[in-house]
Amino acid sequence: MEIGILGAGIDGLLAAHAAVQSGHHVVIYADEEQPYVICGARAHLVERDIPYITDSFEQAVLIAIRPQDKVADSIQALDFHEAYRAKVFGPEDAEFYMDGFMLTELSDCSSLIKAYNAQNVYSTLFEIYSSHIHYQWVTPKWYAKTNVRHDHDIIINTLDGEKWCIGNERREKSHIFSRSFFWYTNYAPFGPVQQNVILLDASDDVQHYLQANLFGKWIVEWPHDKRPPPLDSLYIGTRPLGTDCDCQKTYDFINIGQMAQWNHSKKIHDSYYNTIDFIEQYQMPPIQLDLGI
Repeated sequence: MEIGILGAGIDGLLAAHAAVQSGHHVVIYADEEQPYVICGARAHLVERDIPYITDSFEQAVLIAIRPQDKVADSIQALDFHEAYRAKVFGPEDAEFYMDGFMLTELSDCSSLIKAYNAQNVYSTLFEIYSSHIHYQWVTPKWYAKTNVRHDHDIIINTLDGEKWCIGNERREKSHIFSRSFFWYTNYAPFGPVQQNVILLDASDDVQHYLQANLFGKWIVEWPHDKRPPPLDSLYIGTRPLGTDCDCQKTYDFINIGQMAQWNHSKKIHDSYYNTIDFIEQYQMPPIQLDLGI
């Protein structure tokens, strides 16, 4: 099959890798050449093996995720979960709220996950697939005017879902894109954290809610409503929480990745495995029903 992919970030390149590994030809369409931007702790981690990519690296590291304060039992763990969620997303759940950062399993509020450095994964993928990238402004108008949809059997979109909302294109707010914002920095204003550790803090008297040291990069994240004091490298990030937009049916493409699906619970490696699953479903023959004739 001929598969077109919108977006050349890590989600787009993982989708391209999945398509090629499945035996198909890909063309990647991207707005412009730019480096992969890591926005917060979550974007540093690829938590599953990617065939022919992660096996070229040294062994994956184990990331420890634990609360700043020791939590003794499951009742306290539940309390921590709720307090941490409120600190990250605000006291009221967002309209399309989905599970908080890495807190779906909290039996003892401590866990170990295997992970690879997302920057290394991206760099390796870009080295392999950069020749497949066509650079131009990828917009709804471009998509409508070109033959890109007719030139490919499947189009996979990894670009921001809000970009494709027909209501937003017409400057009409017909669909909701719920999100939360956060401040983050890539150094350690509170002192270094132990290597490959993520510390979560739900206490009211501490402004930030996350400190981490991932692959030698220090990260601190604050809620949007608790802006930290002026720092040398302070940035603002966003989490897509959910949407009621169904405009993708108009474009006839499949959304892959956190921003395209507007779902912050999607992890980086999901873009590879979801693409594999979709291609397998697309190629399934129609079911022959036994009508008893």
